Amino acid sequence: MTALVGPLLTDDRVRLVKGFYDRPLEMDDGPTTQGGRVTELVARPLLALHWPELSTVVQPLAGEWAARRSHMASLPVPVGYGVELATLIDTAEQHGLDALAQVDLGRRAHKHQSVHDLGVMATEILAVAARRRAGTAAAEDGSVELMQYIRDPDEWRTRDVPIGERPPAETIEAFVR
Repeated sequence: MTALVGPLLTDDRVRLVKGFYDRPLEMDDGPTTQGGRVTELVARPLLALHWPELSTVVQPLAGEWAARRSHMASLPVPVGYGVELATLIDTAEQHGLDALAQVDLGRRAHKHQSVHDLGVMATEILAVAARRRAGTAAAEDGSVELMQYIRDPDEWRTRDVPIGERPPAETIEAFVR
């Protein structure tokens, strides 16, 4: 999408462009733009508590974004849903708020995930935030077990949640050559 690339072409300071959009969600009383449940229940509170300067990012978990290749090569990349939050936090911490831009992409309708799937997403995001707060790197491989109760058929389900991170590409010999 050209809107995402615009800030990268017009401002050399910008390294990451986050898209944002209305997310329609069908509720009992009709459609609403209150989609993005993990954003509102996990990401926004984390940002408000630990990275308040990023609180004005409209959709920190939006999957539509653009970044400079050289910048992405310098960042560790979490597996799973933590990549958006990690990229946002790492960019701001390494290059300041001027390295970030946002563009309005209008409206996007997504298939909404089950609460249990959102639990996996939230766990991945919380793991990324905990590592960024502690200043520690994650192993490439890693996971945590998330226990989820299923009322029918009255059982617990264990979900293996990946929380590893890949090292920055620029540190990998094959990339450097």
